[in-house]
Amino acid sequence: MAELHYQTQTISQEKVFGALLGWAGAKSGWRDGFMWNNVAEQFGPSEREA
Repeated sequence: MAELHYQTQTISQEKVFGALLGWAGAKSGWRDGFMWNNVAEQFGPSEREA
């Protein structure tokens, strides 16, 4: 679903590693500590929307 695409930026490998482990382990709070930007407009309409 293109409308659910977000991005963030960091230079900390430790923060990325921690976020990926938290995401993979379905742990709450893995998104914390990052500023997330919706980048859905960079994608075309999904096949369902077309």
